[in-house]
Amino acid sequence: MTEIMISDQHTRKASMRSSPRTLLATPSQEGLWLLHHSIAGRYLYNCPLAFRVRGNLDCAALTAALGMLVQRHDSLRTVFVSKPEGLMQVVHTELPPDTRSIDLSAMPPQAAQRELTRLAEATSLDAFDLERGSLVRLTIAKMAPDDYVLMFTVHHAVFDEWSTDILIRELGVLYRIAASGGNGAEIAPPRMQFPDYAAWQRRPEAAPEIERQLSHWRRCLMDAAAPVMVAADHRPNPGHDDYRGERQCFTLDSQARRALDAFASRVHAPPAAILVATLALVLNRYTRERDISLGYIVSGRLLPESESMIGMLVNSLVLRIQFTEQPSFEDVVQQVRDLLFDAYSNQDVPFQKIVRELNPARDVDGHPLFRCCVNYHVAAREVLALDGLQCEPFVAGPEIAQFELLLDACPSADGRIECRFEYRTNLFERATIQRFARHFSTLLNACLAAPSEPVSSIAFIDERERDLLLYRWNATERDYDTNAGIADLLAAIVRDMPDKAALVAGDGHMSYAQFDRATDGVAAYLQKQGIGPEMRVGLCADASIDMIVGMFGILKAGAAYVALDPENPPSRLAYLLDSARLSFVLAQERFIGKFTSSGLRSATLDRDAALFEAAGKPESVRGSSAEQLAYLMYTSGSTGNPKAVAISWRSVLNHVCSFREASGLRSNDRCMLFSSFAFDGSVEEIFAPLLTGATLAIHPERPIPIETLERLIVQHQLTFLDFTAGYWNVWLELLVARGKSIPEPVRQVVIGGEMIRANQLISWDRVDRGGEVGLLITYGPTEATVITAGIRYQGAKATERTVYRDGYLGRPLGNLSIYVLDDDLQPVPPGAIGELYIGGENLARGYFDAPALTAERFIPNPYAKEPGQRIYRTGDLALRLPDGTLLHKGRADNQIKFRGFRIELGEIERCLAQFPHAQAAAAAIATAPNGDPTLVVFVMPAGSHELNVDAVRQFLAVKLPSYLVPQRIEITRTFPVKASGKTDVAKLVEALEWSNDGASAARTQQDEPETPGDGMAAEIAGIFTALLKRGTIAPRDNFFKAGGHSLLALQVLSRIRQSHGVQVSIKDFYLQPTAEGLAEVVERLKQSNAANGRSNSTSIARSSRT
Repeated sequence: MTEIMISDQHTRKASMRSSPRTLLATPSQEGLWLLHHSIAGRYLYNCPLAFRVRGNLDCAALTAALGMLVQRHDSLRTVFVSKPEGLMQVVHTELPPDTRSIDLSAMPPQAAQRELTRLAEATSLDAFDLERGSLVRLTIAKMAPDDYVLMFTVHHAVFDEWSTDILIRELGVLYRIAASGGNGAEIAPPRMQFPDYAAWQRRPEAAPEIERQLSHWRRCLMDAAAPVMVAADHRPNPGHDDYRGERQCFTLDSQARRALDAFASRVHAPPAAILVATLALVLNRYTRERDISLGYIVSGRLLPESESMIGMLVNSLVLRIQFTEQPSFEDVVQQVRDLLFDAYSNQDVPFQKIVRELNPARDVDGHPLFRCCVNYHVAAREVLALDGLQCEPFVAGPEIAQFELLLDACPSADGRIECRFEYRTNLFERATIQRFARHFSTLLNACLAAPSEPVSSIAFIDERERDLLLYRWNATERDYDTNAGIADLLAAIVRDMPDKAALVAGDGHMSYAQFDRATDGVAAYLQKQGIGPEMRVGLCADASIDMIVGMFGILKAGAAYVALDPENPPSRLAYLLDSARLSFVLAQERFIGKFTSSGLRSATLDRDAALFEAAGKPESVRGSSAEQLAYLMYTSGSTGNPKAVAISWRSVLNHVCSFREASGLRSNDRCMLFSSFAFDGSVEEIFAPLLTGATLAIHPERPIPIETLERLIVQHQLTFLDFTAGYWNVWLELLVARGKSIPEPVRQVVIGGEMIRANQLISWDRVDRGGEVGLLITYGPTEATVITAGIRYQGAKATERTVYRDGYLGRPLGNLSIYVLDDDLQPVPPGAIGELYIGGENLARGYFDAPALTAERFIPNPYAKEPGQRIYRTGDLALRLPDGTLLHKGRADNQIKFRGFRIELGEIERCLAQFPHAQAAAAAIATAPNGDPTLVVFVMPAGSHELNVDAVRQFLAVKLPSYLVPQRIEITRTFPVKASGKTDVAKLVEALEWSNDGASAARTQQDEPETPGDGMAAEIAGIFTALLKRGTIAPRDNFFKAGGHSLLALQVLSRIRQSHGVQVSIKDFYLQPTAEGLAEVVERLKQSNAANGRSNSTSIARSSRT
């Protein structure tokens, strides 16, 4: 292998003294020696080389020739010994290669081929003994009298690709000499031996230059992004990579090469720069990353004398390509050209020294600074030539892939460029790399044809693939009836099953006939108050039959409901009342006082029941249609205030129909309401069962305590469960810990709201009653009416590596379309990450009273078959698998899904802008060592002011809903800043300290170790310990800093209520997050109950109608 020749900046001369027999190994050899002893695949750095030879081979002459070759090159007689002063390389005077000949010619052809395969695998994969040697072996397999296979293997610690050409060239000469009886003495020895070169590398006078070059690499790479790679088809098993590989070969024809050479000449760049730039662009298209580091292999032959010796001199350089907003291909090539020249001027530093200097995060099976590499040859490879014989390269044993993905390119004598992608088969399927190679070639040719155009405008997928991505995978047309009104739909169910239970709550229930009459009464009453289409009616109630009756009554009146969660802080409720411009409020009596000062007309759902019953039946709503507003649903907003999503009745109906088809929901199912009605999941949990004729059970607690779920399943004979993925995961953990399966009669589970992890699916396979219980994984934003995609999880298949994946989203449901697009709204191919856009019948009207925001997020559909269609920009990143299934790959903005809630981190940050003496805030999701996501906010005090964590938490608890209050609050004096001037939140997260068990440091002060003690605080600390499963939690440990979150917090409060009969609010918990503080709240509530004559026994009021 050769490379671009760059003139040296300083003169290098080698001392030609005699080689010492024992000397320190080079840094590169040290790295290989360490990997050899630490990884499972010790053959990773075996260098196999095989040839098919036809003719009368003189095996003795070949063996002798190899022996002469070994004597000519010190490297091939070298072994390695670890000593106190370091790793030493020891050069033996004689160390014969390991050679053997096997005669397979007498075996039947098929048997001979099988034996050859076994021999090739042994020759290629058997580990070398680096301490004893030899590190060279040759197996000669005789297949027929004039047919041989030669299989060489040399360890990389003494050999590199440049050495391969020397071995092939010299072996041909030495074979001729050996065949004629010579001993090779007549050939001039190499001008330099590897020990000389190693000593030259370590010469003291080189130290200043090495330090200068190290400084260069520090400047270039210190803040580089994590290494980029194409999304893998398989999940690797860290530490157990077998490093097996395959090659995907392709050719750049003579026309492409002429275009490449002409462009390279015009921009004064080496041809390698063109290929590196193209690879970086394809990776940019696949990953959306703008900071891409690639490896680039160079020979490391820094002295002319080193060009004729065999040894491990190869070096890896790191090329960090950074993309501007709209670069042309020419811009990118010129950047790569300059990077190459700089890299060559600083290549004296071995790669291992750069790694040690930067100390990046390490992957046991991957390279630490890059994951994709380029190897460019400026000349054709040597071909073995043995006198009187026909020789050709031969692939005998398994391929070994030293890199996850390597682009190897070599010009051929006929004017083409022979290319191949070498890849690890434990990561990628052949079809994936075939597709990647096709995109590489397509993009290269297109860029060479238009090098001055912005690369983002240059397509790299063909029309057939484009049609698949945009249309065939979106062929979801269904003939659902989405024009029916809610009154007609409910009346049809009443005609078929009037006495069937529609709603069940506690010991009470309501039949469909009763439900229809009750909702008619509410609707008629509202109409008498002047309520009609497009008017918004606030609904404030706990989880109860009253709430459902109010919701359906509002819709029957032709109006839209607005959920007003009674748990919201007063300031947030006030904002909702004002921004929704409500015409009326329906509330349960105990919540009506929240609205007396608003001046709004109102009625109580429970106290005014007689008024509703007396109102009669509602009138048909004039001018009503399926397009009328059904509800406003508030979601977290980046401005610091929530935004209201406006959903039409047609969208609700399409959702119900498509969900029914995807989930298999039936009229004989029994379901349960899990979500708060202020969360869009409730739309699915309420309307899908009740418009299907199923029964919906209601439990007053939100969320339902996990420990009571099994009892509720049995009590209500639930068959169909629909809840958030976070809740599902907690339930899974409980079932697995108790060794239980999902109780009967549950037959179907639906989950959504956040990303599903592969390890959760593994747990599911342990509890799903042998596959009897179906699992539907769903995805969708509030702006597209709950869900838009889904996938039925099929269960484990032990023979498939691709069963378990992170982030399943599925495929679009009925009458919906999903596009994965780049920043220019162009489709990206399978395996590439893009932003997810949604079209179809579920789309919201937009954001209520926010036309600018609506226009920004709901844009014209460039791929619609009919004019006027829109798509919603979700901000979610996704990729498609080869079969069209979607996987979640994060967010393109500052919005996330956490514990089933969609939140804007900016809302937390802007809230803290109002906190006294807080100069800046940055919120993030951090992942604990045990994998748990943690909502954390970093706060910088203004000037010399001191901030108190508990005060900050109390401030947020008053201003924000409980799910937005961070688990961790970190006070820090400075924020790290990126080169762009923005806060480097990733570095703040990296600096977080966690305890040994994965939780963050729990105590707010450096307390002495505490013992649990006894009394109320000790009892609550015991509850913390049981739920957190992280060692003993002391009374003064902060529950949230120890890893607690809102779902677990509600379980704590449920257990306290069961034991002591008092209801502690979640807000009080946030204000008093320690067992000690919570114990004071409990005692205070117990005393208050006693003073007012209330019992502390557990009593839960249930709302029901019979």
